[in-house]
Amino acid sequence: MSLQPFAPASAVIPQYLDQLPADEQGLTGAAGVTVLQAAIANRNSARCTIPVIGDSVTEGQGATAFTSRWIAQANRAARAAYPTTANGSSGGQGFIPIAGTGESTFTWPVTTFSGSTGGGQPIGPVRSALSVSSAGSWTWTAPAGTTSCRIMYYANGGGDQFSYQVAAGGPVTVTDSSNTGDGTLTASITIAGGQVLTVAWVSGTVYMEGIIHYAGDESSGITFHGCGHYGWNAGTGASGWTQAGYGPGFPWYPAIAALATAAYGIMLGINDASTGNGNYTAAQFQANLEALVAYLQQSTALAALPLLIIIPYQPSETFTSGSWAPYAAAIRSVSAAVPASRVIDLNYRLPTVASGFDGGALYYDQYHPTNLGHALIGEIAAASARIA
Repeated sequence: MSLQPFAPASAVIPQYLDQLPADEQGLTGAAGVTVLQAAIANRNSARCTIPVIGDSVTEGQGATAFTSRWIAQANRAARAAYPTTANGSSGGQGFIPIAGTGESTFTWPVTTFSGSTGGGQPIGPVRSALSVSSAGSWTWTAPAGTTSCRIMYYANGGGDQFSYQVAAGGPVTVTDSSNTGDGTLTASITIAGGQVLTVAWVSGTVYMEGIIHYAGDESSGITFHGCGHYGWNAGTGASGWTQAGYGPGFPWYPAIAALATAAYGIMLGINDASTGNGNYTAAQFQANLEALVAYLQQSTALAALPLLIIIPYQPSETFTSGSWAPYAAAIRSVSAAVPASRVIDLNYRLPTVASGFDGGALYYDQYHPTNLGHALIGEIAAASARIA
């Protein structure tokens, strides 16, 4: 008798036998899987990085600390399974957006800009960069183990300037002198745990996107990057990912490509299906998700990488198409059309939110996981990227 993974009896979704590693869909050959497997195997010599686009679950809502988000838990689990010779199972936090987009269960690690901002701009890995054109600054305290960081910003070649300063050192001015667009990175900034990084406006209009954190893993190791935007869906509206940024000439997908060396991921559907949020039918959701993948694959770098597509667990919600099952099926249909992808079906390993599993210990509310739920999602996501 063979043992099967846990599948809650109350689940209304067809249970797929997607064993570890995750179910591989739409493959015309092994090339897509080989890219990810080779990157993991080569982690001692080069960074193996996977940005994941998502909503508030990926941003971390429900967790009580930035380091308790499922993204952070995936990094912990992946690094424990595949340590590096030089750095063991440690590593940095990856991409940290310059500001949260709505989370309320933990304190964002970067302080609020002390001056006035132009609000969130539709660029960057979370499509919510901050534009500033007057005096002010952000601060970020490097966590224990930090060895360096880089700052990500939007460069339009306008000569705008910002500065960064580590602890009591002198400020270093960065001039936006080349039109490299979204996902532009500064040179590596040496900083140690406990030191404060101050990023300040100097001149013009600066578009700040975030910080990439390293802890000895500048040139090796595995990193999942969290690219979650609270409340967003796969649609084309004001709360949708499928938008072109400032316009066709100013795409935001290069910011995702700047974070990806081994694969990229998408975890959407909860807001799309909800009658109180996206209010999309399963067919509309599938069309939106297909358009999002097509948009991202305009990047030749992303088109060459496999897609990890995560089917969320079933929230406690009223669904526009009547049930959660057609949305899960829509995600599988999108995956099947991508030349190289892996499906990570959380429904196969997590009970529904409405099940009240373990007294509700896995879920913070009708949509979001607790620390325990985030930890379990992180383990599943990390296991999905294993070599065999």
